[in-house]
Amino acid sequence: MNLYSPFPVASPPIETWNIVDSEFLPQRLWYDENAICIKKNEKRRVIFVGGYYLKLFKTGSRVKRKLRDPAWKEFQIACHLARYGLTAKPAGWSYHAGWSCFATEKIQGTDLASFLKTQWQELERNKKREICRRFAMFMVELADAGFFQPDFHLNNVLFDSASLSFAVIDLHRARLLKRPLNNRERMKQLGLVLPPFMDLLPFRYMLECASWLSKQWTELEKKENRFDVMDSAFCNLRKHWNKRGDYRLRKEWKTKRNKSGNRGDLFVSIADCPTDTFRKLEFFSREPAAVLRQCRIIKNSRHTFCARLTCSSGTFFLKAYRSSGTLKALSYLFRKPKALKQWKTSWLVHQRHLPVTPPCAVLQKSNPWGSFYGALLFPWSEKAAQGNTKEMLAKVLASRADRAEILKNISLEIWLMHQKGIFHGDCKLSNFVLEPSGKLREVFDLDSTELKGKVRDRHRLKDLTCMGASLEKLAAKFA
Repeated sequence: MNLYSPFPVASPPIETWNIVDSEFLPQRLWYDENAICIKKNEKRRVIFVGGYYLKLFKTGSRVKRKLRDPAWKEFQIACHLARYGLTAKPAGWSYHAGWSCFATEKIQGTDLASFLKTQWQELERNKKREICRRFAMFMVELADAGFFQPDFHLNNVLFDSASLSFAVIDLHRARLLKRPLNNRERMKQLGLVLPPFMDLLPFRYMLECASWLSKQWTELEKKENRFDVMDSAFCNLRKHWNKRGDYRLRKEWKTKRNKSGNRGDLFVSIADCPTDTFRKLEFFSREPAAVLRQCRIIKNSRHTFCARLTCSSGTFFLKAYRSSGTLKALSYLFRKPKALKQWKTSWLVHQRHLPVTPPCAVLQKSNPWGSFYGALLFPWSEKAAQGNTKEMLAKVLASRADRAEILKNISLEIWLMHQKGIFHGDCKLSNFVLEPSGKLREVFDLDSTELKGKVRDRHRLKDLTCMGASLEKLAAKFA
């Protein structure tokens, strides 16, 4: 066997193969030098060679394989779905030396996530509507075939833009029933399908797809059922985000202390933070007054200090927290400081696809009785600088025709934020940048923000009441 081969084992004997494609020759493909390993981990490998995809799963002994064999399961499901043209045609299956192998032909098309990101915006309105209709019919055909996929994301769906056809791949986690899906299973499947689309498609196209589906699935005609599907979709998203946490984010953070031991000033930055910017923050920890003389002051209050800081690598927004009072300084010895809390919260909120500018560096001083206890450094955001939200909203609210529409859009944006498990805590106009239509462009000041598994009604009402009060002040000011 070639030492540089991507295959973990030698080719299974030809008599162990269950081949359904007469042109599939595993012995020839196994020793092809052009084989490319696409995915690789301890228990699974995906290899492309000679127009075929080969998926190898490490199952262990034959006894263990009887309990769980993903390759055999995917082979059976693929044989069933290929009859209806819903997936790529399977080529064969085999087991050898503790590895189970499934082979399938290459199918034309690109994954749906890439298509929506690169080509969707360029399409005409009628073409978009036709794609929505085709996808709705694709979902109906999968349900009629008894196919249920708990791992339904956009990378597992291929779209051929020439024939406007869809195909599902990566079937080893799916279930195949001997009957069509019932009403409850169809609604649950929709709750798993919707989350990947929420950040890539406007709601009107999702509603249009639901409209096509309701012609086949009459249970979608009821508003409460459609709301349950949407609520289930957001619930699945929140579980996914909570499960991920900041594990992947921490891999991209760099931590440094300017003294040995655990009592020095703590610096945390992203991997690509400019060196001179990081040095500027270190200089601020030693000589804050000297740095502040070089900044343009934006806000100077008892608790916080905000300024525009210019370095050779660019312009940044500096937010520093003052040590205002002995009791507050003592409290930082027992609870998480604001600077570190907002650092983590900002990145987690950014992970939940809310339009925020996450910080690139944070400083946490070891002495809570100094002039500044912590500081955050953000890339300068022109959206926030040129927002001018209050004046723009005052003009729009003055028009009776546009007033209802923009208030509805603001309410929808707050509802979406809450559905993503984000409680802002200081939800007022000065902390948001909105477009004239009410669409959210930027959110900042996350000092009071909390991430929750589910935002309770009292937290929703607190954010809405805070936003309503700020709108009321705006109406009174510009009346």
